[in-house]
Amino acid sequence: APHLAHLSFSDAEYRLVGSQVVHLDLDTPRLQILECVGAPVLFSGRAYPSVRAVSFDLERNQFQCPSFADLLRYFPNAVSVDIGWYDERFNPHANSTRLVEATHLETLTVKGEDCFFPYNLARCLSFPSLRQASVKYLSPRPGIVLHSAAVTVFIGSALRTLEHLTLHAYSHDAGAGVDLITALSTPPSNTHTSWLCPWLQTLTLHICPDFAGALLNLATKRAASASESAPGQRLTKISVFLKELNAVGLYVWRVTGTTHRHDVEMSSRCCPPVLPNSSTSGGRGTSNPLAGRATTVTESVDVRSTTHHHVHGYFQLQVAALDEWSVSRDSDDASGCQLRVGPHFVNRTEYSTYVAIVILQLVAHALTYEGNSV
Repeated sequence: APHLAHLSFSDAEYRLVGSQVVHLDLDTPRLQILECVGAPVLFSGRAYPSVRAVSFDLERNQFQCPSFADLLRYFPNAVSVDIGWYDERFNPHANSTRLVEATHLETLTVKGEDCFFPYNLARCLSFPSLRQASVKYLSPRPGIVLHSAAVTVFIGSALRTLEHLTLHAYSHDAGAGVDLITALSTPPSNTHTSWLCPWLQTLTLHICPDFAGALLNLATKRAASASESAPGQRLTKISVFLKELNAVGLYVWRVTGTTHRHDVEMSSRCCPPVLPNSSTSGGRGTSNPLAGRATTVTESVDVRSTTHHHVHGYFQLQVAALDEWSVSRDSDDASGCQLRVGPHFVNRTEYSTYVAIVILQLVAHALTYEGNSV
């Protein structure tokens, strides 16, 4: 196929016909995009230097799947790589110290289940042009934990030039991913070292709730170095999607050097829709204190609530240190209720205390208020 530019195939039912693996040896000198779904794929023959985008969402087969390093070797000029599996436990390169480099790679997505790149392989990967990456790890079985050291060294070597990082760490290990956040928070020890991902601008975390202290430390430490960083080299946005979040209500504290407090309460039941600066909705009056309290702090708080029975809590903080900070339940629908805080907190101590209390209250068992309509 000398003129083929885009090849996409799916073999999701390969087991029904007795197949175990798909062997590919393509004569496609102009191929630019390759997408494979279903059966494990093995490549043979020449490399494919014309390919720019590769996507594999394949079933795992520990004895048949090519290694991650082999895939990079077959697609040396790929700009975008999305690998929906990897199993490096049987990879002959796992204990190798040979550098594995993809000089043109700009976007990378890697997903794994019950395993991750071995430490020795992770530290040998180098992607000098990489700007955006998503690392996904899933372990539904108890007793299988994410080895944060391997993830950290992988990010420090392969993802060093990142500007935008997304981390999914779903496992029975409640602390999965916390060590990585701590590593991202560690400032350089001397002038010869640098931050992990020194050009990181946005960080998105899909993580279990036991992260508040480490995450607050990350924002504070990175913000403290912002004045020393070159333009465009500071962390500006953190988004957190909680794996489990049962709290429907939450308290938000505004600390101004005293113990003054504004309570903002949200509920999934018995609360008619409320608009900012309004105490009525749909032509019907309400005694819902949410409306009144939102009005009293309208300069810094904008609250919206709905009558949905399943409220997905979401809020976004505009603060001096970060351009954007958001926390939400890990769900496709995060529009149930919204709270926004304007950039009124310019004092670093005040900001840190404010963010700490908001996040800790959200992650903890926050109180739920049930309003009554009249």
